[in-house]
Amino acid sequence: MQCEQCHQNPATVHLAHIENGEKIEQHLCEICAKKMQSFSMGDGISFQDFFAGLMDIAMGSPSQQKSTTNKPQGISDLQCPVCHMTYNEFRKTGKIGCASCYEVFEQYLYPIIKRIHGNTEHTGKLPQKAASDLKLQRKIQELQKELQAAIEEEAYEKAAQLRDQIRELEKEGE
Repeated sequence: MQCEQCHQNPATVHLAHIENGEKIEQHLCEICAKKMQSFSMGDGISFQDFFAGLMDIAMGSPSQQKSTTNKPQGISDLQCPVCHMTYNEFRKTGKIGCASCYEVFEQYLYPIIKRIHGNTEHTGKLPQKAASDLKLQRKIQELQKELQAAIEEEAYEKAAQLRDQIRELEKEGE
């Protein structure tokens, strides 16, 4: 595919944007894309800007932070007693100064980690052979929790079904 502007070079940059409810696509070479003022190669968003944006989303916009009463007063003044990193430094760099920072900034880290990774608990990767056994164990544990909840709710029919499922899975594991 050739560049839509110069019609000489191959199109390596593909832009898409919505204008008046319609999707408009442009296929440009790198030279023509650099010439466009609305698009700049290499001057993209830095990791720090991206991370700061995620923090703003997780914690609410800066205007919401000031008006929210359950946030500590002077959140930007929050500082680690060990390495003296402030919340603002952490927000700008996206990096933690020391192990103590995890405790100091904990309530601000969990929403961000959950938003990025989908979970706050590390599950890791496993070899394929071990993975099936571990998945089976986790499924059994999950069903046991559901069984306990069903017993507490006095939903005995559901509890019996869960008990039978657990027994079947335990036989598979043997």
